Amino acid sequence: MEMSQVPGVVQQVYQRVLSRDPDPQGMIWYGSRLSRDEMKVKDVVRDVGFSQEYMDRFVNNVSPQEAVRNAYWHFLARDPDPEGQEGYERISRVHGFRAVISGLLDSQEYNQKFGTDRVPN
Repeated sequence: MEMSQVPGVVQQVYQRVLSRDPDPQGMIWYGSRLSRDEMKVKDVVRDVGFSQEYMDRFVNNVSPQEAVRNAYWHFLARDPDPEGQEGYERISRVHGFRAVISGLLDSQEYNQKFGTDRVPN
């Protein structure tokens, strides 16, 4: 990734996943890793999604149904279909919410739409 693209990409990830601008530490941390090719955009999306802030804001204080809807919106940029909603609620109960995020990010849909270097939009 070109250095000139990195700040915009980090900004997009934070807006998509956390609905806010990145703090300076996040911009530096993820920006340096992207520019050195130590992380792909998908890795940053996963890392931000696994953050305590994400869990506190979009998972822990809402219903399981809403948490899955949030995850679909943040990671696939769409609302869930009924089968996905039910399946990921079940995965959340059995394996925890990180498994939901990983399932969405590792899905064929995510890989086809966004690959490793595009922010979900």
